[in-house]
Amino acid sequence: MTAGTYLRSIKRSLTAAALLMLGGCASGATVQGMTVTPTQLPGEVIPTEFQETIGIGAVTGGEDTNPLWTSEVGNEEFKQALRNSLEVQDLYSGADDSRYLLDAHLLNLDQPLVGFDATVTSSVKYRITERAAKRTVLEELVVSAYTAKMSDSWYGVERLKLANEGSIRDNIAEFIRRLSERLPRESAYGS
Repeated sequence: MTAGTYLRSIKRSLTAAALLMLGGCASGATVQGMTVTPTQLPGEVIPTEFQETIGIGAVTGGEDTNPLWTSEVGNEEFKQALRNSLEVQDLYSGADDSRYLLDAHLLNLDQPLVGFDATVTSSVKYRITERAAKRTVLEELVVSAYTAKMSDSWYGVERLKLANEGSIRDNIAEFIRRLSERLPRESAYGS
């Protein structure tokens, strides 16, 4: 190794260490941060015949967080947040033969590179299938944005995590709103 190569290697290592100390390590979006609370959906009324009828199928498109890079939304965390959110609305069924199966695919998580405020926009395609008939009864693309402000956290990596969580939480909440409006009409033509 030449002296120049050695010095460049040391400079890179010191720069990476300084960035880590300034920004901290990235952590992924949490289940709790992405879960819809009852206060986020006041007044949403789910018809009784759809309560405890939805199981969770495939949840895809997420990405595990690399602590040295940026916060992401993992598939397992997204799946658990979706389940918890459906439970809050009495929609979730843990039965293997639930009437409906919900699949969710995270198509895009648009994140800022830098900034004082971090706005993340999530695009998720949801599909509900009636298990017995093996037919799609509802398919929705939901796009939602959430901004975490400098006052929410001084650390950029934490602000990005909060924006990820808020965007997914708002996305799930909007899906449940649409579900409460559209599933009964859609099912009236079915079984």
